[in-house]
Amino acid sequence: MTPATIIGLSGVSLLLSAVILKLLLILKLPLNQARIIAVLVFIASFMHVDGYSVSLYLRGLFNDLSITTLCLLLLVLYRPQVQYIQNRSVFILTALAGLLLYPFAQGYSPVDPYAWGYLNQSHGMTAPLTVTALLLLLAAYAYIKQNTLLLTCILLSVITWQLNLLESRNIWDYLLDPLLWFYSLYQLPVIVFKHIKKL
Repeated sequence: MTPATIIGLSGVSLLLSAVILKLLLILKLPLNQARIIAVLVFIASFMHVDGYSVSLYLRGLFNDLSITTLCLLLLVLYRPQVQYIQNRSVFILTALAGLLLYPFAQGYSPVDPYAWGYLNQSHGMTAPLTVTALLLLLAAYAYIKQNTLLLTCILLSVITWQLNLLESRNIWDYLLDPLLWFYSLYQLPVIVFKHIKKL
């Protein structure tokens, strides 16, 4: 199996395990027991049923998850009961990025920022320079704000993109995916409500 296949299958298995873990915690199962079950679900998802594994079925349903999503899923599995303030920045930035990338990629604008993520010369030097500058600004912001989660997501996404570890060659696919975008859109009103409640 290629690294892209391993990461793709592991990603959807992590998603399944994280969902199971959260459900078990909602049902008041002790954390250690819930975590053991989540690990067993992760392992079982690679077992073959009728020639295909559960993770392969799920990968066909969700496609490959971004490196940012994998970081968040690992965080959920590691510390599921802790609410991380740093998550807010990731969700807000993902929601805004998705609003710029996905609709424009469908042809709703003459400019396609999603295509810039290939960082090739087909759009001139403007596209690669813009994307690189944006990533540097985000990394600098995360560093200044001491947002370890955001900085880790950016750095790991860039490194895995450089190593070509996913099937896509578009750097945006390493930073976000539609599933994370939809979840971030769901999180936005929750973040706003919590912020208003604190005022």
